[in-house]
Amino acid sequence: MPFTVQQLIEGHQEPITASPQDSIQKALALMTEHDFSQLPVVDENKKPLGIVTSDSILHALSNFGVSLAELRVSHTIMKVDTYSPDEDLFDLLDDLKNTYAVLIVNAEGTLIGIVTSYDTTDYFIPIRVLSDKFEWQVTHEHAAKCYQLERILVSDGVRKT
Repeated sequence: MPFTVQQLIEGHQEPITASPQDSIQKALALMTEHDFSQLPVVDENKKPLGIVTSDSILHALSNFGVSLAELRVSHTIMKVDTYSPDEDLFDLLDDLKNTYAVLIVNAEGTLIGIVTSYDTTDYFIPIRVLSDKFEWQVTHEHAAKCYQLERILVSDGVRKT
């Protein structure tokens, strides 16, 4: 497998999370402080329950007819797919076409990461720059070429393994 989810999340900090009992005000403060549009929601054992997003908050406010002070994270959780670090990165990319984010869990099911389209863009920018040099575009169909480019980037010291 040319690319794994592990390669994408390597070096990322531990995810900032919310709990279902948190107030939306607390979640929004964390989102604003860290410039995130979503946060993973976890239980007391760090098992993911889903995500809270700026959109899910707006929908909950509209649908429940409550004030911001009354709203809890549990009212706004959106279910998302989870992946393990050893899974194929291109499967994850396919899922990201239809969702805000996916959550990464270890073998015990504990949250270890979150991946958004922003993260994948950051990861593939060096490959994209190199691919523009060769005048071809990185797509899922070009996975083999991406793998070759990754090896070039590693051997040239542009990217660590």
